[in-house]
Amino acid sequence: MSNQPPYDPQGGQPGGQNYPQGQPGYGAPQGQPGYGAPQGQPGHGAPQGGGYPGAPQGGYGSAPQMPGGGMGAPVDAAKPKSIDLAQKLMYAGAGLSLLGLLLSFLMTGSVKDQIRETNPGFTEDQINTAATGGMIFAVILGLLGVALWLWMAKTNGDGKSWARIVATVLGALNIVSFLASFSQTVPTLSRVVSAINVLLAIAILVLLWKPESTQYYNAKSARPV
Repeated sequence: MSNQPPYDPQGGQPGGQNYPQGQPGYGAPQGQPGYGAPQGQPGHGAPQGGGYPGAPQGGYGSAPQMPGGGMGAPVDAAKPKSIDLAQKLMYAGAGLSLLGLLLSFLMTGSVKDQIRETNPGFTEDQINTAATGGMIFAVILGLLGVALWLWMAKTNGDGKSWARIVATVLGALNIVSFLASFSQTVPTLSRVVSAINVLLAIAILVLLWKPESTQYYNAKSARPV
């Protein structure tokens, strides 16, 4: 027979003796469960709910919950004077385009004279046909110009960032078109109207890209989280 003491399943060591360990033994007050306790359950004598006494429910180190609804919608930004003035100038541009449309009807005779000068071989019927086609084209462009001015005034006044980009592109095209018109024979009155239109476009672009305008666009384009 051997003199070795019987194996004690509860102590895990012969004779039920607990040898010194680097970690505290069963029942020691630790945040982790003691030796032999099932994982995920508090150790012997630990308060229900897990963690240290007095810890909030929901687990150790849980962050405080933010109120529902996220950051919320941004406060409606006040329209700066630069945007307000740019919007008024756009309405003026719409009126100017409408004026140019009306002038095109009054200059029908001048258009026919210009066709005769540039096309001496045209018959009267051909001159009338060309003048009518030019008038139709002028009406379409005039109505489109009025619609674009009104659309840009509304959307930029509402602080739509994309509208400022569209207005910049349209303004640049307006300037290029005006410069290109010097290579053609254009009635003086039409050239004056086009020049005023270009000056309006330049002034509007300067107003739309001022710092206070950019802040307005950013505020209106913000979205709640």
